[in-house]
Amino acid sequence: MNKSKIMKGSLISLLKDYPESFVDDILNDENFINKTGIKLNYNINLSEADIQFEDELFYSSLITLYKDGHASVKDESDKVWDLNLSDEPEDAPIKDILLSSGDSKFSASDFWFVHPDINLRLAYFEYIKSDLLLGKASVKGIVSILSSNIPASKRMTHVKTIIGTSPGVFCTNLNSSLMRRSSLRLDQLVPESLSYYQSLIGEIEHSNNIIEYFNMEGFEHVKYLIDLYGGKSVSNILSLNWNPNFSNEKVISLFDDDLLCSAYEHIKSNNCPFLNFSFSDVLLKIRRADNDSVNIISRIVDTLRNGDVQKILSLLSFFFILTDAVLIRSKLFNCYPVFYRRLASLSHASLLYRCFCANGVEDDQELCDWIARNFGQDFYIGNLLDLRTDSRWLPDYAEQAQLRYELFGRLLNSISVIDEAERHKYVKTDDEFLSDLPFSIDMFLPGPLEGGIEPTDMPNNIEEIINNGLASSGNTTDSFIGFMNSSRYWKLDKQYLASVAEKIRSSGHMFEKIESIEVLYSCLNGLAVAASITKSELLADELLILTRVYRKELLKERKLQDLVFIGVLASGSFSSITSWCKYLGQYLSELTYLDLEYEEKQSLYYLIKAICNLEPRLFTTISKAYVLIEEQCR
Repeated sequence: MNKSKIMKGSLISLLKDYPESFVDDILNDENFINKTGIKLNYNINLSEADIQFEDELFYSSLITLYKDGHASVKDESDKVWDLNLSDEPEDAPIKDILLSSGDSKFSASDFWFVHPDINLRLAYFEYIKSDLLLGKASVKGIVSILSSNIPASKRMTHVKTIIGTSPGVFCTNLNSSLMRRSSLRLDQLVPESLSYYQSLIGEIEHSNNIIEYFNMEGFEHVKYLIDLYGGKSVSNILSLNWNPNFSNEKVISLFDDDLLCSAYEHIKSNNCPFLNFSFSDVLLKIRRADNDSVNIISRIVDTLRNGDVQKILSLLSFFFILTDAVLIRSKLFNCYPVFYRRLASLSHASLLYRCFCANGVEDDQELCDWIARNFGQDFYIGNLLDLRTDSRWLPDYAEQAQLRYELFGRLLNSISVIDEAERHKYVKTDDEFLSDLPFSIDMFLPGPLEGGIEPTDMPNNIEEIINNGLASSGNTTDSFIGFMNSSRYWKLDKQYLASVAEKIRSSGHMFEKIESIEVLYSCLNGLAVAASITKSELLADELLILTRVYRKELLKERKLQDLVFIGVLASGSFSSITSWCKYLGQYLSELTYLDLEYEEKQSLYYLIKAICNLEPRLFTTISKAYVLIEEQCR
């Protein structure tokens, strides 16, 4: 093999992973092409033998084949290949291509879109469409391209790009890799194509929160998938079930008997706890009490009640962290409400989890450790930054234990509205369980899609606890516990925020009787959470002063990272990007001027760098401090 061919093959292999604009610059650089002697028009690569054809010559030969029934074409090494049509697939409107040269023979099914007959191209797309599970926009885009008379090479680029990013192709490729137990690259785990996620969750048009979404775009998306793909779409539809509004009356009305029956066998054989949960949620809402339904519901209730949460939900939790971190880094959803990106992340995480469970990979500690090491920080910081516009959900809630509370609480809530005497029809368990459902307070924390939803009003007994704490004499950390904990669950009136700020201010920003550094940190962190959730800029300002007072104590106990995150948390109380930058820029800048050890200074620099990478507008207020600490860390 000559040098030119080796270079060409390597370069084309490299270029396929780069943006189209960059590739175009390379391909149009005549000086570069002439100097290297590389023939970049040989883009068609077939078979494991690395047989390559000049693209336009290959396409013209295919058109001849489709018209005349036979053609021939030379590959890059001038070897002649005969082209014929096979008889397979038997029911396909366009048959596979057979290539033969001497003893070498193979078939290809990837070039149907070159066919000169528009109607046959469209018919073939209908033939393969049900295995792709494409969304409405992607289907519309492919139909438009196939109906056009643009050059075959351009048609190939557009069609293969859309098909290559379809959920159906992604699942097929991932399942194939998992069956072979081959190692996986990041792009094989998390696509970065917006069209892929829109095929999973639909396109957002008018919705500002998850309630509106499932009443409008989400409902239309589920209806579209069911109408177009029927039972094949059920698993992907159930992956959307991360909020009670998924199973509202409009959505569950789409699950008719035929659709439910087609889903039973697949769900029973898949052995995926999340699929079991999601399907059970639907079955409970529509009151299905047949044996199959009861068995599925009972199985997931028992699993979430008694199972090892680490083993059951570990992979699902880490797949969410992985996907969301990739989407945060790519800024793919920056122009959309936060819930839309999280729904994409959760739906894809559910799909990954489903594939791994189907292939017997229920737990993979090495994979989870790799995700935590490489993506945990960006996930955590990115979701803290979301608090500016999406106030209530915190990244800590992505842990396996809280996911269990989220899912189990949803099922218990559905069971609780069924008359106690009738519950045996739906859940096979002991009488004590049915009469006294084991609710936990953590089941009432906001779910990952509820950050933009207004919290519910506070119960009277909780209000009394908060008032007693704030009315107590002195300024102990205990006096804030009721207020801080309640902020995660219920709506807090401005009077409480003003009272807390005044209590902090009147004490000279000092706490009495601090039992330990952990108690101090918990209080500061709790106040930061409360400030962010309630959008209280007043409380955030008082907290800034509090942290100045206690910096030395926290740094002495190696809590620099915690101190940084308290500031990022509190900054979520500022909805205006200008005010947010000013607050967090000041908070972090002050930390850079402290007398820190070299390792601490490096740690702080990398944290600030990570925050600025995800939100570059912060540079407007921290650039001076950033440059100084960067110099000190070289």
